[in-house]
Amino acid sequence: MLNPMRNEKGQAIVILTFAMIVLLLFAALAIDGGNLFVVKRQTQNASDAGALAGARQLVLECAKLGMNPGPNEANIRNQVLRMVSANNPGATAKVYYVDANGQRLSQNEVGTLGVVPCSCGNRAMGVEVVVHGSAPAFIAGLIGRNKMEAESAAKARFGTVAQVTTGLYPFTRRNVPLTFNEQVTLRVLDDADELPGNFGWLSWDGSNDTPDLVAALTTPGTSYKYYNPGQPPNWVADTNDHLITAGKWMQGKPGNKNADGVRDQLNKFISTQTPLIIPLYDTVMGSGSDTNYRVASFAAFVLRSYDFTGKNKSMTGTFIKWVTNGDWGQGIPCNEEAGAYSVKLIQ
Repeated sequence: MLNPMRNEKGQAIVILTFAMIVLLLFAALAIDGGNLFVVKRQTQNASDAGALAGARQLVLECAKLGMNPGPNEANIRNQVLRMVSANNPGATAKVYYVDANGQRLSQNEVGTLGVVPCSCGNRAMGVEVVVHGSAPAFIAGLIGRNKMEAESAAKARFGTVAQVTTGLYPFTRRNVPLTFNEQVTLRVLDDADELPGNFGWLSWDGSNDTPDLVAALTTPGTSYKYYNPGQPPNWVADTNDHLITAGKWMQGKPGNKNADGVRDQLNKFISTQTPLIIPLYDTVMGSGSDTNYRVASFAAFVLRSYDFTGKNKSMTGTFIKWVTNGDWGQGIPCNEEAGAYSVKLIQ
């Protein structure tokens, strides 16, 4: 005769076994699912950081176009991989050039083309970075899944700066085509519009004091004090508008300001070779303390020397291609860009 108690004990063991299996599966979902989320987040952070670094390095490499040595693909790829490794050690990455719309220029990776596409006709405007990362599985390893894997992609591109938030320095010149990486001399005049090679000092808030100019030349500058002086012919100022963008006006600061503090700051720029982001103008109105310049674009200038003692007071330096803060705009022809760029994610 069968013992009903023994049957019940046997059923309980079976039920308990299935319950434990279900609990293990839920544990696998909870632990390894959370682990997969972490891996996914790490790969996305790595692809974002790598894409931004790659787009920035693309600008700096294309700035060497025509120089010896010229643009180097390895530098772009290495910058991407460095940032990917810093954000997700052990992850692998694929890197591609993209155009202004984020479409790949080629299915061949950066580093295999032999040249950097920098020419205006079919140039690269950014990079796409695809990161593959993994981490050891825990509970899921019991059912044969030893790794939690994830893949993320990001695209970043550069564009010409349309507005600068900080680090803008207080002198300007006309927005004429620039010769990059070659030494130029800019004459210091109260009315910078007499010749394209002339420049005038700027006042962000209308002050004409030399200490204010010294402060504006002290890194990171005082362009945050800028207020919009308005538009001609009425010039109704908006003291709450502090954003310097293309199309707005800036106030002039007459005089060459040959003071110790001014020279001290310029000497620092010369010794550090700091790229100075400056606004360029397309229209000037007035003269002297009533001079106003309309912003056309932004450029990067490296100061080499200056001479404020003779009749032809001047600054000598080099216009370069550089990446700075601020948002970029589209639609400026490649051969008219002024050399100041910013980068941002587009996917």
